[in-house]
Amino acid sequence: MPNQIPTTDTLANFAHDPRRFLAQLRESGQPMLLTEDGGSGVVVQDAASFQHFLEKIEQLETIAAVKESLEDVAAGRTRPIREALAELATKYQIPPVQDE
Repeated sequence: MPNQIPTTDTLANFAHDPRRFLAQLRESGQPMLLTEDGGSGVVVQDAASFQHFLEKIEQLETIAAVKESLEDVAAGRTRPIREALAELATKYQIPPVQDE
C-alpha cells in the first residue's frame, strides 16, 4: 500500500527519548505511527509537514469543488446570476442589485 505510514515505533520508546524522535520527524518530514500495547496508537508529525498536508487537502477540496461546478454547467444546472441575486435579495430582505 503506497499510503502506509513509513515509520512505526512504540509510544513507550517515544516517551523515553522524545527529542530523538522529534529530530527524526523534522528531518524526514514523514509521519510516524506510535503503537501502544501492540496495536495502532497515534500518528505524530512535525508542524511544517502537517501544515503542508493541510494545504494539500485544501487544494484537493478546491479541485473537487471546481470539478463539481464544471459538471453542473455541463448538465445545465445553472441559472443567470441576476436571477439568483434577486432571489437572495428577496429571501434576506435586502435591496436588489441595480443594473448599471
